[in-house]
Amino acid sequence: MDDTPSSATSVAKGKLPANLRPLLPAIDPNESSSSSPSPLSSASGLTKRPAPTTSACSSCRKRKAKCSGHRPMCRRCSRLTLPCQYDTDEEGETAAQATKRRFTDISHRMGAHESVYSALRSRDEKDVTAILKRIRQGDDVETVARHLSYGDVLLQVALVPETRYRYVFPLMTEMPADLNTPGNPYLRSLLYEWTMSDEDESGNFAAPAITAGSTQDDESPGNDPYLKPWHAADIVDIHLSVASPSKWTNACGDDELMRRLIGRYLLVEYSAHAYFQKEYFLEDMLKMRDRLCSPLLVNTVLAVACFHEPGLTTRAEWWNPSSLSYQFLAEAKRLWEIEQDVDKLTTIQAGIMLNVALSLCGLDKPGWDYTQHALAMATRLGLFNGTHQFKSRRMRDAADFTGWAAFIWAAYVSFAFHRLPAISDPPSTPLPNPAENPQWYGELWLRYPHSNAQYPFRYGYIFKAFAELMVILNDASKFLFSSPSCATTAALAATCARLTQWYSALPDPLLPRNIALPAQLRLHLWYYQAILHTMHNSPPLLTPLTDPTVLAAFNGVHPLTLVSAAKTAFETLLRIYYLRHGFDRLDMTCTAFFLQQGFVSIEALAHGGDGGEDPARHRSTLVLVAKCLYDQGKSAHMARTLYQLLVQQMPGDVVEELGRFAGSWRGEMRAEDIRSEYVVGAGAMEGGRVGDMVQEFRELGVEGAEGSEVSSPG
Repeated sequence: MDDTPSSATSVAKGKLPANLRPLLPAIDPNESSSSSPSPLSSASGLTKRPAPTTSACSSCRKRKAKCSGHRPMCRRCSRLTLPCQYDTDEEGETAAQATKRRFTDISHRMGAHESVYSALRSRDEKDVTAILKRIRQGDDVETVARHLSYGDVLLQVALVPETRYRYVFPLMTEMPADLNTPGNPYLRSLLYEWTMSDEDESGNFAAPAITAGSTQDDESPGNDPYLKPWHAADIVDIHLSVASPSKWTNACGDDELMRRLIGRYLLVEYSAHAYFQKEYFLEDMLKMRDRLCSPLLVNTVLAVACFHEPGLTTRAEWWNPSSLSYQFLAEAKRLWEIEQDVDKLTTIQAGIMLNVALSLCGLDKPGWDYTQHALAMATRLGLFNGTHQFKSRRMRDAADFTGWAAFIWAAYVSFAFHRLPAISDPPSTPLPNPAENPQWYGELWLRYPHSNAQYPFRYGYIFKAFAELMVILNDASKFLFSSPSCATTAALAATCARLTQWYSALPDPLLPRNIALPAQLRLHLWYYQAILHTMHNSPPLLTPLTDPTVLAAFNGVHPLTLVSAAKTAFETLLRIYYLRHGFDRLDMTCTAFFLQQGFVSIEALAHGGDGGEDPARHRSTLVLVAKCLYDQGKSAHMARTLYQLLVQQMPGDVVEELGRFAGSWRGEMRAEDIRSEYVVGAGAMEGGRVGDMVQEFRELGVEGAEGSEVSSPG
């Protein structure tokens, strides 16, 4: 007890008793590790504990010696001059971590070997040759595998439409065997051969002589139309690339969008039916001239173009005020009310195109009024008899082009809608030779993905051939649709002879061997449809095959033989069209052709097969047709209506199978808005007009006609 006060006194004076250990202050974290030790630490004799070694070298581990872990040599190996090697890659890595890393490396290397081996086993000969070449050049297996993997990924993320792809038939994936006849030229076409060789390892088909200097390699730019679907291409036009459509319309201010819309229009609708010469139209749009371009025409072009742009999700909803197609169409109708009494080329062109736009909406009956007004205006301007008073060569050529375009449209509608011709005779001005005067027609240039080459449409040949075909069909309409009918054997034979002569005179780009683009395929489809419609239920078909009178009238070929060959070629062309181009883009002309084929299959199934054919083959065709109409219905309400009419007449078991390939719509059939006189079923069954059929279904209370769920599979 006596020493307690003295101890307290010693502490107060800063002295520690001899039996107590001195406590050192905490180390300041801001001090450098290299700073000199404090006097207290030196005085105390305490040293910092060394960090533990996470991994020892091989020599120390073998001898179970203490290893310092220093790199590249530990202290012991350096002192004894022993080889010092570590299993770990870096300081701080444990042995377990090193084992896991080595296992991962081995697995990755094995995966690279397996990837290269799989590519050598499954890729085509061209890719295999390229892989072996890289290996022989010294590339390691990881480099080759990385090239295979990343190369494929880059192609996938490029977001470019399918370029080496063919579509597959539903139910039956192969071309029907009965279409493979000796006289069928389309199974020997380059388009079919290359389409079917997409999955073949060799693909050694001869390339067509399309452009001067083109190679025979299937990667040649000139061969793109045979290898890639048309919707993958873009229209290339210097005037379009710098045009400002926003200066011509109040409905939209996005020039980039409208340039894309006009490009879609030129690719699809213009290539099928041109109502103006696009070179003049784009030149005047760029230079702000109103001779061959006008706000009315621009808005009408954009209204039609909206139906062809897949990026517009409401493009088919022409009744929806928020849809761009509605807005352009409303603006065009407003301008029409202002300009309809002004006789101008652009007003004629816009009037016909308003008819086109309304036809896509299922309103071709009121739309025909615009065409009639345009035809009357063209007659007053002298476009059909060559008496127009335009002074410049440019305006005269534009007037002649417009006159022929108006005649072609009028003849097309008369034949397709079973009417007497709206114009009795074609324009008096002859069409120029496309080889000698291609500027008169203008040209469309295509560019496909992964290629800088531009492919010419050869549009002059297409326009001239289609015009000449419409002249024949316009004359045929005079006796086919007269009341009473004047379809005598002599008249039918003369029409078939003219059609055969037209087919035989096709230029080289339009021969069956060389056709590839939808515009070229449509020409041949029109030819066979003309034969089938002209000869449908005609008296010569009922005569014996050896009837000398009929054989003499038809140049030794019985009409039954002619019709049979036409049916085979017609379906072959439709199937080839789908294999290469699919239904991803709106093409109402070919949709009408597919619909006709669908009614042929319905009739064949109703009779248990046509000529002993397998019913499964017709079920496959019918599902293909329905899929076409369903996909096209995403872009045009008219196609959606035709789809519903077809499904209502399909056998129940086929409708169930259709559910695997086509979806269903929820919404209204909008039967009250369908005012169409288009004839369906012609050439196969007794045709009916779409408006009448829709009204009949509505009165019968068919599901989908009154606003319930649209009748469709699924």
